[in-house]
Amino acid sequence: MLFQATDLTGIYNERVAVVLGVLTLISGLATLVSCRSCVNVLHLLGWHNPLGTKWYQAIYRYHTYYWWSFGILLVSHVIMAVSHTGLPESGDPDANVHWMILFLGIASFASVFSIFSSCRVYPRLKMMATPGRPVGNNYRLFFKYHSYYWIIFLILVAGHFTISFIHTGIWPGG
Repeated sequence: MLFQATDLTGIYNERVAVVLGVLTLISGLATLVSCRSCVNVLHLLGWHNPLGTKWYQAIYRYHTYYWWSFGILLVSHVIMAVSHTGLPESGDPDANVHWMILFLGIASFASVFSIFSSCRVYPRLKMMATPGRPVGNNYRLFFKYHSYYWIIFLILVAGHFTISFIHTGIWPGG
């Protein structure tokens, strides 16, 4: 919609941000489900050897690709959301809600770096970027908290999603 009226641009950007947010949520859940932390949680819930099933092996095998889709969608969602809200101003009646959504979104975005840098995908990428330099003991110490980083991320995303849903509902109206 290249020649869209200015008053409709905001609602269009908001709708695109919502669609990208839902896609980001789905790809984030795919990343979580394919994570070793999820395998441990499933084991604790009584499912012995989840990796023994073919369908879960198929999900688990593509963990790296889920990270790529999650990263691309997350950056796209952030760009569209910021283009919709900008930096909320005091005259905007939704400024406080937009600040809360942005704060939780930025905190969620920042927590992704803790998750990714403690993920089993990270050493492979690091080895590709710096050949011959193995990952040291610092990574092993950091990795043992990987599940806790997911918990922090999920709490932040739940807050971001809840406030966003309260603000826009299922679909932003015009």
